Amino acid sequence: ATCSEDRNRTAPFPHCGNRFEFRAVGGPQNMSHPNTLINTVLADSFAAWSDLVEGGMSVRDATAAMLKEGMSAIFTGNGYGKDWPKVAVEERGLLNLYNTVTALDEFTADKNKALFSKHGVYLPEEVDARAAVMFEKYAVTIKMEASAMIEMVKTGLVPACARDLKTYEGTDLGGDRAELYKKLTVVLADLESVAAAMPHDGDEATEAHYCSEKIVPAMAACRKVADAVEGVMEKALYPFPTYSEMFYGHH
Repeated sequence: ATCSEDRNRTAPFPHCGNRFEFRAVGGPQNMSHPNTLINTVLADSFAAWSDLVEGGMSVRDATAAMLKEGMSAIFTGNGYGKDWPKVAVEERGLLNLYNTVTALDEFTADKNKALFSKHGVYLPEEVDARAAVMFEKYAVTIKMEASAMIEMVKTGLVPACARDLKTYEGTDLGGDRAELYKKLTVVLADLESVAAAMPHDGDEATEAHYCSEKIVPAMAACRKVADAVEGVMEKALYPFPTYSEMFYGHH
């Protein structure tokens, strides 16, 4: 028999026997805003169901009608699979809000403002204000993370690369270290250039989109090379704690 607590762990709202569980909030995120959105949606759904019942429809038929209308959003497969976003958008007509800025773009849609106003949650101006604050927070966070990455690579990893290369000087034991370490300086320079070009003459959304579309990919490229560097560098020279040291070193 399947345990009643078994659920689809790839779903943002898996059914857990006698309840639904919300699993999609990031570690540093405050739960108040997601809870506000969820409760607003639930309130609107219950209101729609109540209107059907009070209009003469049976409880069973009202429930069936709403289930049929919302069936496109019900998915019990692998939510992490590469095919699901394509199915969701092309076959089911759902939105694919794949990162923070695309979600914030949609947050201020007229239909959402009407929903919040209907239930007395937010005024339209408050929706715009909250979106601006969240765009700004996203941009500030990414800028700080990029600055930290640049400093760590420039002052920690690159000097360690130079010391590691010194170990193999005059031998043929270095393998592709020189090429890899050179590549690290290239992606670091790219990240510095992109971060320095951050626009400051636009609104909060413009800055957030730049961070998402330019800085984050540059950081990912730098991270990819830095991970490769960690895999070949002499352990004693690597300047930062490794995952294994953080997870198991205290035992």
